[in-house]
Amino acid sequence: ACGKALGAVPMSTVGYEKRFNASLAHAGQEEKFVDFILSGQPAPPLYFARMKQQNRDGVPLLGPVPQPRQLSTANLAAIDGQKTAIVDTRAWDTFRKGHLPGSLWSPTTVQFPMVTGSYIEPNDEIVLVCEPHLVDELTRVLVRIGLDRIIGWVSPADVAAAKTLETTPEITAEAFKGHETERPVLDVRNEHEHAAGAIRDAINIAHTRLAPRVDELPKGEPI
Repeated sequence: ACGKALGAVPMSTVGYEKRFNASLAHAGQEEKFVDFILSGQPAPPLYFARMKQQNRDGVPLLGPVPQPRQLSTANLAAIDGQKTAIVDTRAWDTFRKGHLPGSLWSPTTVQFPMVTGSYIEPNDEIVLVCEPHLVDELTRVLVRIGLDRIIGWVSPADVAAAKTLETTPEITAEAFKGHETERPVLDVRNEHEHAAGAIRDAINIAHTRLAPRVDELPKGEPI
């Protein structure tokens, strides 16, 4: 998320960069250099702006790492997904077949801070759906991006036993062919991915930038 084509080397030399850094081919041509640097860049997660501000100005003291309490099946009915950020980390197929209403799916990969940091605000209360051994690790990841109001966690088994669950239907690309114009299409890939090939008239908003632009989507109809 920090940029395109980032190298794996922890340090470099002028000789190495002159030989392998493609951007230097445009050195001395400011407009071409800027165009090269900006083209194909991934859309930064929303929390990057807050991170830059806090790096500059400092952050409030947190104190001890939050210790979220485990919520039982009996507690789940009281959780309002419109008021509390429910972060569900289970496998996608498991999530789409049944999740707490209003849940946000976020895999426990490098995408975890990108997704949570793009959809959750610092003042939002958070409930994690995850295995017990992941609670502390995910709490620390959230704290590092300024999300420290983790009030509880729920085990996957308790979610599966909940009485009220939502589902997320999924269809294959093959099944979608021929139906592209029946309803609005939202393409949440990065701009350069969309430009390389997309469904005609699809609305393109990168998933990491969707929250502040959600009002641009059609109202009252399936997407």
